[in-house]
Amino acid sequence: MIKEFTPRKNIASALAAEAGYGGRYAEEILALAGVDKSKKVRDLSAEEIERIVVAAEKLQDLIRKGPPVVAYSPKGEIQPLPYPMKSLESKGWRYRKTESINEAFRVAYEEELARGIEAEKRKVVEEKIRDLERKAREKRFSAEKLLSSSSKIRQVAEKLFQHSSLLNALADKPGDHEVSGLEIRVDRDLKKMHVKIGEESIDLDLKESLMKQISSLFDKAKKSEQAARRLISEAEELEREAEKLRKSSGKELEKILLKVSARVKRGEGKWYERYRWFTTSEGYLAVAGKDASSNIALLRKHLENKDLVFHAEVRGAAAVILKNGQEAGGISKREAAQFAAVYSRAWRERMSSMTVYYVNPDQISFTPPPGHYLPKGGFIVKGERTYLTVKLELAIGLTDDLKLIYGPPSAVAGKTKTYVKIVPGNEKADALASEILQTLLKNVELESRKLRDLKIEISELIPYGRGEITR
Repeated sequence: MIKEFTPRKNIASALAAEAGYGGRYAEEILALAGVDKSKKVRDLSAEEIERIVVAAEKLQDLIRKGPPVVAYSPKGEIQPLPYPMKSLESKGWRYRKTESINEAFRVAYEEELARGIEAEKRKVVEEKIRDLERKAREKRFSAEKLLSSSSKIRQVAEKLFQHSSLLNALADKPGDHEVSGLEIRVDRDLKKMHVKIGEESIDLDLKESLMKQISSLFDKAKKSEQAARRLISEAEELEREAEKLRKSSGKELEKILLKVSARVKRGEGKWYERYRWFTTSEGYLAVAGKDASSNIALLRKHLENKDLVFHAEVRGAAAVILKNGQEAGGISKREAAQFAAVYSRAWRERMSSMTVYYVNPDQISFTPPPGHYLPKGGFIVKGERTYLTVKLELAIGLTDDLKLIYGPPSAVAGKTKTYVKIVPGNEKADALASEILQTLLKNVELESRKLRDLKIEISELIPYGRGEITR
């Protein structure tokens, strides 16, 4: 095949275009073969051609066997690859192994997305820093003006105080006077004394006490100095805030990566994985909406004739469908009710128990009676309801293969011995998730990425972002 390539082309171009390998894999074949990529096809020896053929076959094998990686160039480029390529490694690329090529694509996508978000975040932070620094400069400028003004006022006041006796003596002598560097003009008609001290001048009222006016000048200078000090203090606070932002901006990427990782879809999966869900002790599927919109989507799209619908007796609660619930036993119904109670406002109000009702699918309506208004995300329940009172408890656990499961404690306990129970409380989700992980992973070591992902998942499961562990 190589002998049929255009002779004048270099071998890299020929493999890329005429053999259809593309630039990246053409270079990889030549790196594996140890052949100069710039060498012309016509100049290849028989031995080099043989090495290229062997390398092309080896490439196919490496692509099949992996391991898949995410590759990082010295310039910051990110690429998912089927295996660590020799041609890139020689250029300074580094690799991070992944479990599958899909995982490599996911990681690369997340990190590229995170970089974009981080760049936007950094832009906002930098704009905030510039704004803080601008305000600080303005306050310092105003403070300098006030200090300059107060200094001049104080100098005038001190000069007037030094010559107060002379000024009092001249108060009854109209006309111009020049004494001790002071230029004084007394106007008896206007009852004014104009005093010029160097570049500064002031008008004194002859009807008022001279010492009182001098004292007022000292007070004015003092107030200006105090105002200047306040402005300087405010400027320093703004500068500290700017510096704090500047130092913290380096930590933003990790936070963004956590948020991005939580948002990126892991693939299609089962329909119920878009909602909150668990399987009861008897093996029935229970699915809950995450908010008003998903409540309605769940009921409209997935409610079937043999199901049951559960809802806590409080505004702001998850709608829970127990699939084939009309055939389920009492324990499954109680577990579905407990799930509905946990993901209701009762948790936020730190209640210990809650009443939940359940109804049949034909009792659910999305059309309000005439003259009534149905708010967005609302639905109407018609007819008789069956009520259960349940505890507000949620269990979060790990299976033997380290898969996260959650739900009512009785349902989770049957699937794993490694679980934690939480109840309503004040501990924030982030700290509580860390505490839960420490308990679940006792004597188990995981790579940092897996720990990060588990922590995110647990944080998202904690109702209303707060709770506490119970024994």
